[in-house]
Amino acid sequence: MNFPYWFGAACTVPLMPILYLQAKRVRAAVPQLGDAMGAQGRCRDQHDSSFRIAFVGESTMAGIGAKTHDEAFA
Repeated sequence: MNFPYWFGAACTVPLMPILYLQAKRVRAAVPQLGDAMGAQGRCRDQHDSSFRIAFVGESTMAGIGAKTHDEAFA
């Protein structure tokens, strides 16, 4: 049996209400950023023809914090 692990876990139980309140406060303080505006998943090649690309990822692929998808990572 791993005594230090169980002892540490038991010591954190009384702190759960404090951790919950801190998490609620942090979530309320962090701003919600929207996705980038514009055509999603459309690219242009050298011949100026449009094609679609599917990007898989999180906020960097959605363009969180950028104004348009041209400024975003994807």
